[in-house]
Amino acid sequence: MLLKNAVLLVLTVLLLAFYACNKFEAYDKTAQLQLDIDSIQRFLTKKNLTMTKDASGIFYNMVRTGTGTQVLGDFDTVKIAYTGKMLNDSIVEQAVDSAKLVLFAMPEGFRRGLQIIPAGTSHGIQAGGEIRFIVPSALAYINRPVYTPFPIGIIPPNSNLDYTVQLLQIYKQKK
Repeated sequence: MLLKNAVLLVLTVLLLAFYACNKFEAYDKTAQLQLDIDSIQRFLTKKNLTMTKDASGIFYNMVRTGTGTQVLGDFDTVKIAYTGKMLNDSIVEQAVDSAKLVLFAMPEGFRRGLQIIPAGTSHGIQAGGEIRFIVPSALAYINRPVYTPFPIGIIPPNSNLDYTVQLLQIYKQKK
C-alpha cells in the first residue's frame, strides 16, 4: 500500500511539473480579431455577399428594419427567432419559434449585432425586423470550445459565427 501511494505521489508530482513547464500561448484578442476579419472577408468574397463592417468588426446586412424607433439597451429583453451557423454552413444554434433573452446575458458579439445602428439612421433593428450578422470569434466564444446540444455538439475554438435573427418583440427595461 505504501509503495502504491509513493508511485501515485511521484506520478502526480511529475504531472504537475510537466503542466507547470508547459507554455500556453496567451490569447491576443486584437491579433485574433484581425485573423477573423480576414477570414470573414474571404468568406464573403467566396459566397459573393456584400455586408457592412461596423467598428467592432461585426459584418452585417439589415434585411428588414421593422417598425419603431427604439434603441436597444443592454438591459432590454428581446423575443427573437434565430439561426446561428459556422462559416461552413453547419448550424450550431437555433430558435425557430422564439426565444426571450435579456441582451446583457448574451455573448458580446450577439448583443452588439442586435444593437447595430446603421450609418445615417437613429436606430437599429425593430420589432418585425430581420438582420444577418457575422460575429468574429474574438467577440464570440474566443479560443474556447463551446458545447451545444444542437446538432454539431461543439463549436470549435476561434469560430466565426453567422447569425440570421428575426426580432419579434422588444421589452424595454423599466426605469
